Amino acid sequence: MAEFRKVAKYSELEEGQIAAVKIDGDRVAFYKINGQIFATFDTCTHDECSLEDFGKIEGDEVECTCHGARFKITTGEVTRPPATIPLQIYRVKIEGEDIYVEI
Repeated sequence: MAEFRKVAKYSELEEGQIAAVKIDGDRVAFYKINGQIFATFDTCTHDECSLEDFGKIEGDEVECTCHGARFKITTGEVTRPPATIPLQIYRVKIEGEDIYVEI
């Protein structure tokens, strides 16, 4: 059964930066784009590089700089190979200053 877990404070995330937290053994990456918070699995589906460590945000996409794969942050879809499998995305909600992610 899915539940929302508190993961960070809104003010802790910087615009255009990627931050990741470990939840139940999985790393979840967070993005603040135009003031909105999004969350995806932190690991590139091509070669398992961490997006927090090797990701670069361009618009509403994240590029894994290990091999150039790109993903749409809002949907997880692959927008440029070599990745072929989309990123898992997570629902996010904000309550006051707290960020919650659905696990």
